[in-house]
Amino acid sequence: IINGYASSTEDADMGMRRAQYVKRLLTNIGVNDNQITLKSAMKDIPFKSGIAQGGIDIQVLNINENSSISNSTKSTIGTAARPSVTAGSGPYAYQRFTKGYQGDFFYGNRAFTAYIKDIENFLSENPSKKVYVYAYTDTVGNATDNFNIGKDNVNTARRLMIQNGITSNRIVSISKGEESSGATGNNRSIVVIVK
Repeated sequence: IINGYASSTEDADMGMRRAQYVKRLLTNIGVNDNQITLKSAMKDIPFKSGIAQGGIDIQVLNINENSSISNSTKSTIGTAARPSVTAGSGPYAYQRFTKGYQGDFFYGNRAFTAYIKDIENFLSENPSKKVYVYAYTDTVGNATDNFNIGKDNVNTARRLMIQNGITSNRIVSISKGEESSGATGNNRSIVVIVK
C-alpha cells in the first residue's frame, strides 16, 4: 500500500502523483502491478531546500492463505532494522561488503569479485533466483548527494556483476542512500542478497 500525501500548499492531487511515481519505480524493478494499492491524503509535510520530507508512506502486508491480515505480518517500511531488504534463502541469502571503496565510491575488490563468481554459478543452477544489490552511504553531507553516491556505487556493483557473467535481467540494484543498513559500524556498504 503506497500512501501519497499532499500538503495544503500543494495541488490536491500531488499525493496521488507521488504514490504513482513510487509505483512506477517498484514496477520497474519487478514488483507485480496488481500487488500495489495507491491511496492519497492531505497532510502537513515539512520541506527542506524545496524538497518534501515524508510525502510517502509505504506498508508491506503479508496476507496468509485465508486472506486475513495479521498485525504481526504488517510492517511499515522505515521502521525495521533493514527496511524492505529481506534476506533470501540458500548459501547467498545475505552478504555485506564494507571494503573496496576509494573515498565514498565503491570500486570493488577481490572478495567482491570472488563472491560474484560464486553467485553466478549458483544462479546458473537456480534459474528462478535473482540477485539484489543495495548501496548504503554514511550520513555525512546532503541526503540527496548521498543518495546519488549510492546510485553510482550500486551501478558500479551491477557493472562488475555483469562483467563477471551475471546477466542484467537477473540483477535488481537499488540505492538506499543514508538509510540504515541495519548493521553496526560504518553504514557505507554494498549489500548483496540472492532470493
